[in-house]
Amino acid sequence: MTTPGAAAAAPSPPGRAVTRAFGPMQKEGPFMKILQVVPRQGTDANLKTLLKETERHLRGPHTTFRRTREGRWKHVKYPGWIQWDQAAGGLLLAEIQTKVTDHEWQLLHAFIGYLDRHLGEQIESISVYYR
Repeated sequence: MTTPGAAAAAPSPPGRAVTRAFGPMQKEGPFMKILQVVPRQGTDANLKTLLKETERHLRGPHTTFRRTREGRWKHVKYPGWIQWDQAAGGLLLAEIQTKVTDHEWQLLHAFIGYLDRHLGEQIESISVYYR
């Protein structure tokens, strides 16, 4: 609900502060998106295990993600990190975090592309939650 006479806020470009009728609103701290990856029904595949096996197989100079510890990856080019783990029902949950909003979309795009290329046949759907 807006105040009478106040203009509606226009969408702002990525990485810019959002201006509302009541003043600027900026996100503080690490920026995060959460991915929920649902495995395809009828497969016995465990997405966490498949993701770990894929990373081990590609480890070296020919991959864009580097394992920093169990369930946490960094991209070789984009700042930020991805922390992922398995949840109930075989879901894979991944937190995409950056300190700079301008690069969040790049890291998200790279990770979704990685999942699609290497695990696409085992994935039913991917949902993105904005936090």
